[in-house]
Amino acid sequence: FAASLGPALGAAMHARRAARLSALEERQRISRDLHDNLSPLLFGIGTAVRRTSEALPDGAENLLSDLRCIEARAAQAATSLRDILRALAPANSEEGLPAVIRMDVSSFAAYTGLAADLAVIGEPYDLSGEQESVLVSVVREGLHNVAKHAQASSVVVTLHYGLDTADVLIQDDGTGLPEGFAVTEVPRDGTHYGLASLTQRLARLGGEIELSRNEDAGMTLHASLPTGAG
Repeated sequence: FAASLGPALGAAMHARRAARLSALEERQRISRDLHDNLSPLLFGIGTAVRRTSEALPDGAENLLSDLRCIEARAAQAATSLRDILRALAPANSEEGLPAVIRMDVSSFAAYTGLAADLAVIGEPYDLSGEQESVLVSVVREGLHNVAKHAQASSVVVTLHYGLDTADVLIQDDGTGLPEGFAVTEVPRDGTHYGLASLTQRLARLGGEIELSRNEDAGMTLHASLPTGAG
């Protein structure tokens, strides 16, 4: 009996491992499908709505309000999608701010056709919800401006976890900043977006935004936020 029990237990353990592996592979497949198909669509909806909002003539407040509502719903859907993807991901997978930004960069590349990459430097550490929110907004606004103004072919987003600051850099190879450009006027839809609005949000947290021309081509947007992690 003992001689026959060993192989039976081994077969049962192998079957359980195979079942767990199959379930994990299915979760990963679903996660990939959701990410590859829905993320670009939601990013595209948000970008298209913002472009339409910016092109509206004066006096179209009712339509602008409707567009803002659509944009907010698209943002809520994107947040829900990220929560679903995190739930589907293995426990040891990348989570938190790097995963959110990586998804936005991937969606941007899929929607615009531009080459876009994310580099994460340093060991990620926990930030407050408000800190993460403003850094994500910086990335989205920066990518939006690259798509709209830069005439770039590629962009690199860097998330740097430093000793005392968390920094986001968005570097493109486009036409660069126009002469005399300054972040001074808050756009009419600047309640949540716009470089001027982000400058104010960062300032409330002790951070800042800097725009500079690259030596070769394009521009760099650099947002720095003190974290006190060191």
